[in-house]
Amino acid sequence: MSEDKLVRECDKYINRYCMTGEKKMLIDFARNIGYNPSYLSRTYKRVTGNNLMEYFQIKKMEYAKELLRKGYSVTYVATHFGYSKNGFTKAYRKATGENPSCVNKKTKGEE
Repeated sequence: MSEDKLVRECDKYINRYCMTGEKKMLIDFARNIGYNPSYLSRTYKRVTGNNLMEYFQIKKMEYAKELLRKGYSVTYVATHFGYSKNGFTKAYRKATGENPSCVNKKTKGEE
């Protein structure tokens, strides 16, 4: 498989699983498509400039933000992604630079 095709497969995987809330890891994906996780990660970074797992985390948090904007509670969203509320808040803040409860409050204030 060409490197560009491999990156497209990674992106499809990321988009599919960031929305489900399933905790899929690089090793699961690499096994699924028959590649070594280290090779997959290095190739993705070389082609896109992004760390694969960091990109996966950012995409998950983008989807989490959509859920928060739709009015879902921080606790619900955290649970959906398999986090404790505090763990989710920390991961969300790291990925987006903002507190998830602020997104939720802004949405409620707009209604």
